[in-house]
Amino acid sequence: MMRSMAKMVLKKMDAISPSLTLQKKRMKDESETQFERGLHEESKNGCTHEALEYYKRAVQYDGQHYPAIFNLASCYEKQGKLGQTKRWLLRLLEVQANFAPAYTALTRLYM
Repeated sequence: MMRSMAKMVLKKMDAISPSLTLQKKRMKDESETQFERGLHEESKNGCTHEALEYYKRAVQYDGQHYPAIFNLASCYEKQGKLGQTKRWLLRLLEVQANFAPAYTALTRLYM
């Protein structure tokens, strides 16, 4: 009885798995789209509120999108919001521990 129940659960999980994989891909794609919009906005107008919002949305779609996290930190640094800068840099290091530019930016905060 228990074995057949486990088989049923595994079968249902297999059926769900492709749709979850597709959903994850869509989330990553949307994250990249938001990141690119942020880059475009920042290149046109600097670190505006709109650029920050695009980067934040990129991170909402993919919490591992370390370029978006880094750009958030960089924009906050340019705006002089050092608390926010530090917060995002520390988050970045949780996601990508060996990302050297994050260490360089943190060093600037403490100089």
